[in-house]
Amino acid sequence: MGKDKKDLMIQMGMPAAEGAIAGDALKEAQLRRAIALAGKRASIAGAAFGAHPSWEILMQLSLAECMGQLVSLRQLSETLRANPSTLARIMNVMATEGSVVLCQRDEDTEIYAELTEASRQAIADYFQSI
Repeated sequence: MGKDKKDLMIQMGMPAAEGAIAGDALKEAQLRRAIALAGKRASIAGAAFGAHPSWEILMQLSLAECMGQLVSLRQLSETLRANPSTLARIMNVMATEGSVVLCQRDEDTEIYAELTEASRQAIADYFQSI
C-alpha cells in the first residue's frame, strides 16, 4: 500500500495496517464467500431479481477494508460491473442514510468510499449471527 493511501486511511479513521480488519467477525474468507453467493443468487434469479446493489457495495467495501485498501467509485463500478452514474446515485443515497462516507483528496479527482462505524458494526453483527 502506498504512503498516500495509508495517510488518507488514517485521516479517514480507517485501520491502515496491511490486512487490518474491522472486528473479528470480518474475515476475508467470509466476505469473499458472501460476494460469491450474491453472484450465484443473481445468476439463478436473474440480475433484476437477484441483485442487491447496496449489500454488494457494503461487502466490497468491507473486503477492501479487511485487506487495508481504499476503494474509489470508479473501482467499485468496475468490480460490480455497474453503470457509473447509477452507482453514484446509489452511493449518494447510502451516504445520506449513513451507511458510507464519500471523500475526495485535494489533488485527486477520484472519489473514495468507506464504511461508517455503524455499517462496520452491523456487518460484524451479521457475520457473528451466521
